[in-house]
Amino acid sequence: MVSSQSGSEQKLPGRATPQGTLRYAARFHGTAARGHFREIPSGLVMSSIGIGTYLGEPDEATDRGYTESVIAAVEGGFNVIDTAINYRFQRSERSIGAALKHLARKGYGRDDMVLRSISRANTSSRKFCVRRKSPRGATAWRRVSWKIS
Repeated sequence: MVSSQSGSEQKLPGRATPQGTLRYAARFHGTAARGHFREIPSGLVMSSIGIGTYLGEPDEATDRGYTESVIAAVEGGFNVIDTAINYRFQRSERSIGAALKHLARKGYGRDDMVLRSISRANTSSRKFCVRRKSPRGATAWRRVSWKIS
């Protein structure tokens, strides 16, 4: 079993690169289905399926489950990982971080994987909720929308 708590909050440096993602895809040459890895216009080579970390309880058991699932997915040919800062109170991002550190010890580079992290709550509707304090100190939630140009 892999611990989802690394003991250190340091991030792994780097990002996905064309060289790293191509190297990752080469690990699965002859075992991945034809067309499973695709090069996008930026030169990154991405798996046709990825893993997301949206649902689940904000607890240790779910953290471990996500960490182990991300490790299994990357070892199985998925190099696309999706998360967001608001998924499970940022615990999903931390679980992915623990998985990436474990994978680095096994020879996988940070530049092998495409990590997508959404920084706002609901990007499809361009609306999200914000918490505001009223002048009397009560907390209220208010729906806010904005225009993306």
